[in-house]
Amino acid sequence: MSFLASGPSIILYHILPSVLGAFVYFLLAQLFIFVFRVKKPSIRYFMHLIVLYKSILILITGVRYTSTMVPRKPFGFGLMFYDPLDLLPFGTGGSMTTDMSFQAIQSPWLLSIISITLSIIFSLILLRWFATAWFFKNISNDSKPLSLDINSFVKTFCSKLKISVPRIVINESDLGPMTIGILKPTIILPKWIDRSFSKEEIEVIVGHELAHVKRKDNLLQWLSLFFRDILFFSPFGRMAYNFMQSNKEQAADSLFLRMMPEKSSLLAKTIKKVSSAPELPNEQSDILVAKVHFVDV
Repeated sequence: MSFLASGPSIILYHILPSVLGAFVYFLLAQLFIFVFRVKKPSIRYFMHLIVLYKSILILITGVRYTSTMVPRKPFGFGLMFYDPLDLLPFGTGGSMTTDMSFQAIQSPWLLSIISITLSIIFSLILLRWFATAWFFKNISNDSKPLSLDINSFVKTFCSKLKISVPRIVINESDLGPMTIGILKPTIILPKWIDRSFSKEEIEVIVGHELAHVKRKDNLLQWLSLFFRDILFFSPFGRMAYNFMQSNKEQAADSLFLRMMPEKSSLLAKTIKKVSSAPELPNEQSDILVAKVHFVDV
């Protein structure tokens, strides 16, 4: 009976609070962005990263809650917030609660099932990561050097960003432009860009990818991907991740425009052209459409 009684505790004290926590922190992040008119994409990016981080934290530690004592937290002007799951990041109330999360998990059978389930989930996540890394590694190995001479632009822009010149290659895939690698980044351009875009437009595309290199976005991408995969059950975690992807692209554009403000109109034109390319996957096209408004503004 202890197994049957303990089973729901994982859902009640860990999974559901994590989903609720993602919802609360996502709303707080959106409210902060709206009230304070946060325009900087990098700030919006890290605010949504905090949403994922806090959700992971709640998932791991669980919450403190009893049905007889509901914690209240002071907010200001005499107002009190009821916070039964102890999620709001202000006030106190710990003395009014009792830690029941781990007390409810007593059954060895339950612990065995939890361990096996977590092992399977983490194995699938690791397999996904290795498959993704292997896929991009193969794309990099199958690529050819860029035939178009843009070395002068690349060296000038890398000098402004104070980064080393990365490898730039062309690949036959239908994916969009991308940067792979953390220690030794490689910029990969699809063949259709080499065929359909002018030298100036390709320079803008490469400049955008160089901004990703400067910002260490590949490292942040793996971190956010880790959080998203762990929170596979949370729709609000997925929403925060999607917002992060859009903000990441806008932040790279913002950095590019700070370095080369004279290319603002060319950047907007190039983004529109890339987003309308039939070869581009739909999910990448949607992100680019959102970027056009950001650049035009």
